[in-house]
Amino acid sequence: MKHFQITPYWDINTVLHYFLENIKNIFSPSKTIEKKYPQIEKDGDLKQDSLEMGWPFQCFTLQKYGLTIEGPSAESFITPVTQNELLHAASSIIKLWNDQAHDQNEVKWLENRSEQTFVVLTLCRFHYLMSNKTIASKSDSAQWAINMLDKKWVNLINKANKKMLQEREVDKNEIQTTIEFIEFALETINSKY
Repeated sequence: MKHFQITPYWDINTVLHYFLENIKNIFSPSKTIEKKYPQIEKDGDLKQDSLEMGWPFQCFTLQKYGLTIEGPSAESFITPVTQNELLHAASSIIKLWNDQAHDQNEVKWLENRSEQTFVVLTLCRFHYLMSNKTIASKSDSAQWAINMLDKKWVNLINKANKKMLQEREVDKNEIQTTIEFIEFALETINSKY
């Protein structure tokens, strides 16, 4: 039996993971990080690789919105994702991004519009999770963040929402504001969890 997770990636890309039915009940996010699975990521070929640290978000999305092409539904073979697993994944990602943002050899990834936009909108999703104990789409999370977070982030979030499909470079001021938004998310998650 085959199960596919098809996740819209800004409505222009698709991320595909392939699973066999005989892996029933091993898809707890905390158990799968070190194992390798067939997958196709953005602009990549089919490969066998470890799952990313954001895997709990993928599991949650697959459970709630996954499309089963053949066989039993995702709920039958994926262990339900806990709020603690989501928060732990969010914390790990924020810490990684903070480290990369403060490393001169790594920070250049924020100059790419699609990467910078992904970071800003994902951070909105993490803030939504921290406040509401569940996840929402990136666009719903961005709208929530515009209404609920400090107004100094509104311009950054609005730009990310409107320019997420553009592939141009990000200016230095916007990179600095993005780094400050990462730091704010890190402070927030560290103070709550």
